[in-house]
Amino acid sequence: MVLQGYAGYPLFWLLRIDELLICKLRHILVTKSKLERREAEEPVPLFYALLYGRELLVFTIALTYCSMTPFMLPFAAFYFAIAYLVAKYNVLNVYPTHHEGMRMTSVVMDRVIIAVLLYQVIMLGVFSLK
Repeated sequence: MVLQGYAGYPLFWLLRIDELLICKLRHILVTKSKLERREAEEPVPLFYALLYGRELLVFTIALTYCSMTPFMLPFAAFYFAIAYLVAKYNVLNVYPTHHEGMRMTSVVMDRVIIAVLLYQVIMLGVFSLK
Protein backbone atom coordinates (compact mmCIF):
# COMPACT_ATOMS: atom_id res chain seq x y z
CA MET A 1 0.00 0.00 0.00
CA VAL A 2 2.84 2.37 0.79
CA LEU A 3 4.55 1.67 -2.52
CA GLN A 4 1.32 2.02 -4.46
CA GLY A 5 0.48 5.23 -2.61
CA TYR A 6 3.82 6.93 -3.14
CA ALA A 7 4.79 5.83 -6.62
CA GLY A 8 2.18 3.84 -8.43
CA TYR A 9 -1.43 4.79 -8.48
CA PRO A 10 -1.60 8.60 -8.20
CA LEU A 11 1.38 9.23 -10.44
CA PHE A 12 0.29 6.93 -13.25
CA TRP A 13 -3.35 7.95 -13.05
CA LEU A 14 -2.41 11.61 -13.15
CA LEU A 15 0.00 11.19 -16.06
CA ARG A 16 -2.19 8.58 -17.82
CA ILE A 17 0.78 7.21 -19.78
CA ASP A 18 -1.06 4.14 -21.04
CA GLU A 19 -3.93 6.20 -22.46
CA LEU A 20 -1.46 8.62 -24.04
CA LEU A 21 0.41 5.80 -25.79
CA ILE A 22 -2.79 4.17 -27.04
CA CYS A 23 -4.08 7.53 -28.28
CA LYS A 24 -0.86 8.32 -30.15
CA LEU A 25 -0.60 4.85 -31.68
CA ARG A 26 -4.22 5.02 -32.79
CA HIS A 27 -3.58 8.51 -34.14
CA ILE A 28 -0.58 7.36 -36.20
CA LEU A 29 -1.74 3.95 -37.38
CA VAL A 30 -5.52 4.13 -37.77
CA THR A 31 -6.67 7.65 -38.51
CA LYS A 32 -6.77 9.08 -42.00
CA SER A 33 -9.04 12.12 -41.87
CA LYS A 34 -9.26 15.10 -39.52
CA LEU A 35 -12.54 13.83 -38.06
CA GLU A 36 -11.00 10.46 -37.23
CA ARG A 37 -8.02 12.21 -35.63
CA ARG A 38 -10.31 14.34 -33.46
CA GLU A 39 -12.25 11.25 -32.36
CA ALA A 40 -9.02 9.38 -31.63
CA GLU A 41 -7.80 12.19 -29.37
CA GLU A 42 -10.90 12.17 -27.16
CA PRO A 43 -10.28 10.59 -23.76
CA VAL A 44 -11.78 7.21 -23.03
CA PRO A 45 -14.62 7.27 -20.48
CA LEU A 46 -13.78 6.62 -16.87
CA PHE A 47 -14.62 3.10 -15.74
CA TYR A 48 -15.93 3.63 -12.24
CA ALA A 49 -15.99 -0.09 -11.50
CA LEU A 50 -12.21 -0.30 -11.84
CA LEU A 51 -11.73 2.81 -9.74
CA TYR A 52 -14.00 1.61 -6.95
CA GLY A 53 -12.52 -1.87 -7.00
CA ARG A 54 -8.99 -0.59 -6.48
CA GLU A 55 -10.01 1.95 -3.85
CA LEU A 56 -12.05 -0.60 -1.88
CA LEU A 57 -9.18 -3.08 -1.96
CA VAL A 58 -6.83 -0.45 -0.56
CA PHE A 59 -9.50 0.59 1.97
CA THR A 60 -9.88 -2.99 3.19
CA ILE A 61 -6.12 -3.50 3.45
CA ALA A 62 -5.67 -0.16 5.21
CA LEU A 63 -8.51 -0.83 7.64
CA THR A 64 -7.08 -4.23 8.52
CA TYR A 65 -3.50 -3.10 8.94
CA CYS A 66 -4.40 0.08 10.82
CA SER A 67 -6.20 -2.03 13.40
CA MET A 68 -3.21 -4.30 13.87
CA THR A 69 -0.48 -1.68 13.42
CA PRO A 70 -1.52 1.93 14.03
CA PHE A 71 1.77 3.01 12.42
CA MET A 72 0.12 2.43 9.01
CA LEU A 73 -2.58 5.06 9.58
CA PRO A 74 -0.56 8.07 8.31
CA PHE A 75 0.40 6.16 5.16
CA ALA A 76 -3.21 5.19 4.50
CA ALA A 77 -4.36 8.76 5.09
CA PHE A 78 -1.65 10.07 2.75
CA TYR A 79 -2.65 7.56 0.07
CA PHE A 80 -6.32 8.52 0.21
CA ALA A 81 -5.50 12.25 0.27
CA ILE A 82 -3.38 11.98 -2.88
CA ALA A 83 -5.87 9.62 -4.53
CA TYR A 84 -8.69 12.06 -3.75
CA LEU A 85 -6.86 14.98 -5.33
CA VAL A 86 -5.92 13.02 -8.44
CA ALA A 87 -9.41 11.54 -8.84
CA LYS A 88 -11.05 14.92 -8.39
CA TYR A 89 -8.80 16.48 -11.03
CA ASN A 90 -9.37 13.66 -13.51
CA VAL A 91 -13.14 13.48 -13.04
CA LEU A 92 -13.64 17.25 -13.28
CA ASN A 93 -11.13 18.14 -15.98
CA VAL A 94 -10.23 15.08 -18.05
CA TYR A 95 -12.92 12.47 -18.44
CA PRO A 96 -16.24 13.12 -20.16
CA THR A 97 -19.21 13.04 -17.82
CA HIS A 98 -21.85 10.36 -18.07
CA HIS A 99 -24.87 9.95 -15.83
CA GLU A 100 -24.59 6.66 -13.99
CA GLY A 101 -27.89 6.86 -12.14
CA MET A 102 -28.80 5.52 -8.72
CA ARG A 103 -27.79 1.98 -9.61
CA MET A 104 -24.17 2.91 -8.98
CA THR A 105 -24.90 3.84 -5.35
CA SER A 106 -26.30 0.42 -4.49
CA VAL A 107 -23.32 -1.33 -6.09
CA VAL A 108 -20.85 0.84 -4.18
CA MET A 109 -22.63 0.38 -0.86
CA ASP A 110 -22.76 -3.39 -1.35
CA ARG A 111 -19.02 -3.44 -1.96
CA VAL A 112 -18.30 -1.26 1.07
CA ILE A 113 -20.38 -3.57 3.27
CA ILE A 114 -18.51 -6.59 1.90
CA ALA A 115 -15.19 -4.85 2.61
CA VAL A 116 -16.19 -4.13 6.21
CA LEU A 117 -17.46 -7.71 6.70
CA LEU A 118 -14.16 -9.03 5.32
CA TYR A 119 -12.33 -6.78 7.79
CA GLN A 120 -14.41 -8.15 10.66
CA VAL A 121 -13.72 -11.76 9.64
CA ILE A 122 -9.96 -11.06 9.41
CA MET A 123 -9.96 -9.31 12.78
CA LEU A 124 -11.94 -12.18 14.32
CA GLY A 125 -9.29 -14.59 13.05
CA VAL A 126 -6.40 -12.43 14.25
CA PHE A 127 -7.83 -11.91 17.72
CA SER A 128 -8.78 -15.56 18.11
CA LEU A 129 -5.17 -16.58 17.39
CA LYS A 130 -3.78 -14.23 20.03
